[in-house]
Formats: sequence, structure tokens, C-alpha cells
Amino acid sequence: MSEMRKFISVLRLFFLDFSRDKITVFFTLAFPIILLLIFGSFSNDNEFQKYKVGLFSTESEKITFLKEELEKTGMWEIRIYESIEPLIDDVKEGKVTMGIKVKGKEVDLIYKAGDISRIGSMNTLSKTVESILERKMNNVKDVIKVEKKKLSVRGKNVSSSAYTLAGTITISLLSNGMFSIIGLMSDTRKKMVKKFRTTPVNPTSFMNAMVLTRLVVALIASFIMLMLAKYMLGIKYRLELLQFVTIGLSSTLAMMALGVLFIVIFKSAKAAENFATIFMTIVMF
Repeated sequence: MSEMRKFISVLRLFFLDFSRDKITVFFTLAFPIILLLIFGSFSNDNEFQKYKVGLFSTESEKITFLKEELEKTGMWEIRIYESIEPLIDDVKEGKVTMGIKVKGKEVDLIYKAGDISRIGSMNTLSKTVESILERKMNNVKDVIKVEKKKLSVRGKNVSSSAYTLAGTITISLLSNGMFSIIGLMSDTRKKMVKKFRTTPVNPTSFMNAMVLTRLVVALIASFIMLMLAKYMLGIKYRLELLQFVTIGLSSTLAMMALGVLFIVIFKSAKAAENFATIFMTIVMF
């Protein structure tokens, strides 16, 4: 049998061994995918969710000024009402989150009773309206102007869901590389390695097949999560394929080296596996 055929046979056995290793399969595929589906579903790619606020006042100049100032904050979407009844009805029906009635120096806040989730926003809105109207009535001029400047990684806008995707792929790479080496040193696999020594398989081919198996598994797991993120969760990302593959392969090799280090330190595969699980949990959170 040629060396290439021997290598392919060993490679096939390593893939079969990976599919039977429930712990490694769980932490490499199932666990990262579960995290991606959970946290990716709750991630919001929008910069900020604006609350809809209705304004009513018989003083047109004051209400126009208030609308302009509130919109400058970027926190609220403002609607002006001609009468109070439609505003109250829209608050009840949930068409607007809150309503504001301005009459002279009095400001009434209209909202659904018992909606505790909006308490913080209502307090912020009332304080903001109070500050704006006091500035208007007292003819206070702006002394300090604050400007917002948005900074992004490498000049690109990265959503929170994209960070979630990157994190879950990292977890997969970490567990795939680290646990593969530790698992190889377990009592069951030590017997398998001893049997291989009696075969004409070159030790170099054996190690190369093991490493290649883990690299292929890492790429497959990563692309599965990328596809799920794009087509199931609608996460937008820009994939630089060459950099992604390079980082993925080098990270897997680095985690395999870390697994070797744990084996050297703890001697026992069981102790190394327990420590690796704790280590992964700490790194993950």
C-alpha cells in the first residue's frame, strides 16, 4: 500500500473517531451553534431604537422649538398632534410610546399605566423637556457644543451580532484544537495509538492526518456558523476569505499546542481535560 493510500485511510479513521467523540463534537459544533442562535437572535444591528413621542400644545412656536431640540438628541421620533384626544388614543393603542402636553409652564406626560419598562425613558424625556423649555423661556444661549464622533474598527461599521458571530467561531476553534490533543492522550486513545505502532503506518502520516482532520473540522464548523448567521439570523458581515482561513488555521494549531502544554503540566489526560474545560469557560465569558 502506498504512503498516500495509508494517509487517506488514517485520515478517514480520524474523521470517524471525531464523529464518535461526543464531548468534542458538542463543544466544536453544537455548543457554538446554540450560542449563536440564542445571542444572535437577540442582537440588534440598529445603532439605537428611537421611541415615538407625540407632542401637543396650543403654542405653535414653543412646540416647534421643542420638536427640533428633541430630534437633535437622536433619541426620539417626534409627532405633532393638533388635539389631545388623538394623542391619548395613540398612546393607548401603542402607536406612540409616550405623549407630551405643554400648556404654559406646565408639562403633562402621557403614558400607559403599569408599563414599567418605559420608566427610565419617561424620566429621561421629562428631564430633557424640562431643560429645553427652561432654556427657551429664560433665553439661555449655548456655551458648550458637544459633537458625537463615531469610531469603528478599521474604519468599518461592525454590528453587535457580527461580534457575536466572531465569538462563537472563536469558541469552536478553541475547543476543537485544544480538546483534540487532550482527547488523544486519554486511556482509550492511548490503546489506539499503541495499535497503530504495530502497523506499517508512518508516524509522520499519523500526526499529519490528525492535524489535517482538526483543521478541516475547524473550517467546516466555521462555515456552518457563517451560513446560519447569514441565512437564518440575517447577520450582515464582510468575509475576507484569505485572512479568515489563515486566522482559523493558525488559531487551531495554537490551541492544539495549548492542549499539549496542558498534557505536559498535568500528566493525566483527565486532569488536563477538567482544567481545559474550566479554562475555556473563563475565556468564553
